[in-house]
Amino acid sequence: VLVGPLDSIFSPDTVVRYHWLTSGWTGFLSASTGAPPFVTLTRALPLVALVVAVTLAASWTRRLTTARWAPTLAVALVLTGGYVGASYGTILNFDSPSTALTTVWLMAAVLLMLSLLRSEAARTPSLIVVGFLVFATTAGKVSTGFVAVFVAVVLAAVTFMVGGAVAITHLRV
Repeated sequence: VLVGPLDSIFSPDTVVRYHWLTSGWTGFLSASTGAPPFVTLTRALPLVALVVAVTLAASWTRRLTTARWAPTLAVALVLTGGYVGASYGTILNFDSPSTALTTVWLMAAVLLMLSLLRSEAARTPSLIVVGFLVFATTAGKVSTGFVAVFVAVVLAAVTFMVGGAVAITHLRV
């Protein structure tokens, strides 16, 4: 039974660290529900990833524009765009559970990071959540984690520069 973060149903006798949290999530779900690991990996995980990705895309788009049709278009693009215009079709690739799961974690992290850039409120709790999402993305699939870490570094740099600019502005006053 797939129960640990280093286990994989595709290579049962091998320790796999590349997809650590994806395998752990799938193993936990299998152990909790009694469902076979293959079912949770190939049915439950893609369904959860799809629902969360669609929800995030719609809410993100709603924040960006007032056009009433834009969130619907965003959902349609998430549903169909996994193989259209994406490098290697990996935006929502159901052949890769780790890509599907880390895509939603990365979307959530970037959405939260962009929200942090726009507001001053609740930075510390939000930064903790961003840190968790960056960790989850990296532990879910290392190559996707590089993107999450890069975005977090850019956020930190922009925050530092904006904070420095605000501090300098206040010094001049």
